[in-house]
This record gives sequence, C-alpha cells and structure tokens, in this order.
Amino acid sequence: MPPNPCAQYDEAAARLRGVGGHENLPIGGQERSRRKTPVVGITTASTEKRGKQLAHRRLRARGRQDLQRGGEENPRLREVSDPWTMDKDGKQRMDPSLDPRLMRK
Repeated sequence: MPPNPCAQYDEAAARLRGVGGHENLPIGGQERSRRKTPVVGITTASTEKRGKQLAHRRLRARGRQDLQRGGEENPRLREVSDPWTMDKDGKQRMDPSLDPRLMRK
C-alpha cells in the first residue's frame, strides 16, 4: 500500500505543535494579553469609558446642530470636550521590572 501523504502531514503538524498542542501555554489554557509599551494612565480609575461616551455624544449633537444650521465643517472633539476633565490625567512610563503584573492588559 502506498504511503498516505495526509498522514505524513498530520505527523509533521503534530510534531510542530506538540502532542496536545498546549504544552507551551500556562496552566489554564491561554496566555494573558500583554502591553507592548510600559505606559499607564495617571489615575486610580480603570477606564475613561464614561467620559469618552459623553464627549462623543456632545460631538455628534454639535454636528447635527451645525448641519441643521447649514454649516459645512464638522466640529473637532477638542471643541466640545476637554481631555483634562476626564478620569485619567494623561499617561506615564513605568518600570515593568518593579511589578510585571502592570504589563497585563
């Protein structure tokens, strides 16, 4: 019987990924996402979601008003909101060797 080319492929693929395919992953199955750059927000707030939602609502409302008045230009986000009034006050670099957990997303 001639050799099965699919069987050879399956054997090679199994060798590349390991027998079960999960040998290189930590216990639990998947690896956690990591930050590429060691930069975090200056705050205790975990997110700026609410501030961004309000700013974009104001932006869309202003755009609708300008369109009804016959305006041609779209307003800029900085015209309707101030990033310094949001929960995070900018960003700062950190040393990931001090606390590696901060590099998790």
